[in-house]
Amino acid sequence: MQYQDLFLQDYVYRFLKKINLNYFFRDKRILFLYLDSTIDYAKFFLKFDAKWVYFANPLFSFQKLENFDITKLNFFEISKIPDNSVDMVIGLEILEHIRDFGNFVFHLNRITTKDAHIELQGSPMWTSPNGHHIWLPEYKFNEISNPFKPWEHLIYNDKYEIKNALISKGYDENDSKEISDWIYNDNEINRISPNTIIKHFINNPLETEYKNKFIDRMPVLYKQCTENDNEYTITHYLSSETQNDYYENAKQKFSETELITSALNISINKNISEK
Repeated sequence: MQYQDLFLQDYVYRFLKKINLNYFFRDKRILFLYLDSTIDYAKFFLKFDAKWVYFANPLFSFQKLENFDITKLNFFEISKIPDNSVDMVIGLEILEHIRDFGNFVFHLNRITTKDAHIELQGSPMWTSPNGHHIWLPEYKFNEISNPFKPWEHLIYNDKYEIKNALISKGYDENDSKEISDWIYNDNEINRISPNTIIKHFINNPLETEYKNKFIDRMPVLYKQCTENDNEYTITHYLSSETQNDYYENAKQKFSETELITSALNISINKNISEK
């Protein structure tokens, strides 16, 4: 959609507007993590009077933009952001793209101020540098065009298996290799479950019982807890996909609770005891 002279995807615009209603961008120093981030997204925060914007995309390199309070960087360059210099971190469709969660969480804690807000979102059935997406110039597979059935990607152990699966589905061998190389980016995928991701933020993520509720008419597993004076809100959006043979095979590797997760939100308010 077009907002003033900026172009943003509709769902990104709605996502950011909702956060601004609750936490306000005004006078905030913001880190925005998004695979398809462009200069327009960074300018969007400035339209709402943000003080400074770091915006990350895997293709960027660390650079302060002239005439704007904006610095672009790639995901690995978060380490270059100074200590205690970020008031808000927003990660959209980002959790499935993080390889080293220990390092990621370390730098989130290091760069954020004592009362910062952190909002992270993703669809973490498993992760790799390019996430679970099949996203090439020639192929932009969505839920309809994706050649893999629900859960099928979980049963392949390396890029050679997934390449052979694509060939068996009628794709050209060269295209299949390009797609499988894009998904894996190395020989072995880094599978990680939602509960494992949560545990990098909360020491005992399973000790607090989830509450079943509905958000935007979608069923979710939802919980709130406080740890080390930080307030955590964890939301698992549940998948409505039909269970099949691939799902049954995937249960050998993941729990049923993890497998029914189609999206994960982690919202953190730091040091609520001082507010």
